[in-house]
Amino acid sequence: MGSDDDWRAKYRARIRALEAEQAQAEAELSVAAAGPDSDVVDGRGSRPLRDVSFLLAIIMLSGIVLLAGMTLVRSAGRDFDDARRAGWATVDRCRGHGPVTGKGFGYWETCDVTIRWDDGTTGSLTKDGVFTSADIGSNVRVGDLGRYRTSTELAKQDAPYRPWLKWIGVFVALAGLLPGLFALLIVRGFIRDLFRIRRR
Repeated sequence: MGSDDDWRAKYRARIRALEAEQAQAEAELSVAAAGPDSDVVDGRGSRPLRDVSFLLAIIMLSGIVLLAGMTLVRSAGRDFDDARRAGWATVDRCRGHGPVTGKGFGYWETCDVTIRWDDGTTGSLTKDGVFTSADIGSNVRVGDLGRYRTSTELAKQDAPYRPWLKWIGVFVALAGLLPGLFALLIVRGFIRDLFRIRRR
């Protein structure tokens, strides 16, 4: 019986030694196949793919926060009391936009209007986000807030004006720029590393 036990113990020891040698050989092969500069050695995956995914996530976050800020600014309205002159606008037609545009999230409309000012003058213009399809055919009291770039800024008399919402929107939009600046720094680092590798 003793010889059988000795034989089994030697057999088990030999199998353990063979398994250890096989594991050692497989580890050496995976290191040799991965190469010295590869991230596969430490099991973290492909670094360029991970970096690009991280960069895209930052850019998307920046865009979403920036558009949210623009949405809040647009929703704040304008103060009718700041108008230089007042008049009655008749909305002729409207075209809808949304749900995601350069002016933020949500639906808004661009409307063609004809305005009869209280001083007797009339004018036609196209305005974004002031009027809706519900205003078509009705007279809407509006105020002229002056010109911004190439268009006349209008405020509806019955539209709510929330300046606090505008300031929150500006703060959120500025916060949305921070991840964008961080993404630019990452791109700058990528380009610098690329030129450094090519110089070698």
